[in-house]
Amino acid sequence: MEVGCYTGYTASVICRRIDFAALRKRYLLFDLFEWKEGDTHLDLDALHDPGLFETVKAKFSNNPAVSVVRGRVPESFDGVLPEQIAFAHIDMNNADAEAGAVARIYPRLSPGGMIILDDYGWWRLSDQKIAVDAVLETFGQRVLELPTGQGLLIKPY
Repeated sequence: MEVGCYTGYTASVICRRIDFAALRKRYLLFDLFEWKEGDTHLDLDALHDPGLFETVKAKFSNNPAVSVVRGRVPESFDGVLPEQIAFAHIDMNNADAEAGAVARIYPRLSPGGMIILDDYGWWRLSDQKIAVDAVLETFGQRVLELPTGQGLLIKPY
């Protein structure tokens, strides 16, 4: 899963390295694909393009293993979230959405499965770390902060 896929760049890099169809796996991409006055996530340039969602869908149109889902996270997970998840990259720059995503993803994360939290260790987005840590504490889990500022969680066997 890519939760907060923005323009789909990171997902496209992953799709060039991993043939999800050959593995009989799906790769789900979630995002709002917009920014409106009052939104709490970062105001990034591409989010002002009203065609961003269609552009990202087109980028993956020839890859049947990839599904692009538009909507607010975690509500957009309803009816789409798989029973088992091997990998999730979360990058929404929104504390409530990231904590909500982790709360829904972690119980479905396969043993040995990984969650990468982008911007986890960056001071300017420290509210994300605080919110995610509170959720993971309920599962008895902690995140490893990487030197890149990302956070890594590997679900124990």
